[in-house]
Amino acid sequence: MLKSKRLNIRSLSKADHQFMLELLNSKGWIDNIGDRQVKTTIQTEKYISEILKKDSLQYLVIEKLDTSIPIGILSFMKRDQIEYPDFGFALLPSYHRQGYALEASSSYLHHLFSNHSKLTVAANCNKENTRSIQLLEKIGFTFNDILVKDKELLNLYLLQKENLIH
Repeated sequence: MLKSKRLNIRSLSKADHQFMLELLNSKGWIDNIGDRQVKTTIQTEKYISEILKKDSLQYLVIEKLDTSIPIGILSFMKRDQIEYPDFGFALLPSYHRQGYALEASSSYLHHLFSNHSKLTVAANCNKENTRSIQLLEKIGFTFNDILVKDKELLNLYLLQKENLIH
């Protein structure tokens, strides 16, 4: 588990099904990540089980330190179409614009780079997702390329340890 000033960051578990059901069906997730068609507790439990089985995929739950309430996730995965491991984040809508995504992302990436100094990390997002782009750039990610995924154009950003800002 990682701790920052206001947050705990821990591995996803099967017990997170209610939180994940809410997050997967939030407007931000559906608009920016995609509708996973996970609408019930049973589907959510299966979705989490699939994530936990994959060595190439890690979901970390962001919790408020003072309450242990889950507010979002960080993801780190290897995608076939991207050379470098892909980093992502998502928060429940009521926790947007409070600095939580920046705090959690920075804490995790600093931890990651302290253990893997030669690593390059990728992040991709829809070019209309200006808030995520601003956060990525604030952390130190730089635009690298445009990807085509499921007929959608995505901006690809890269980060190396020496560019990690926040």
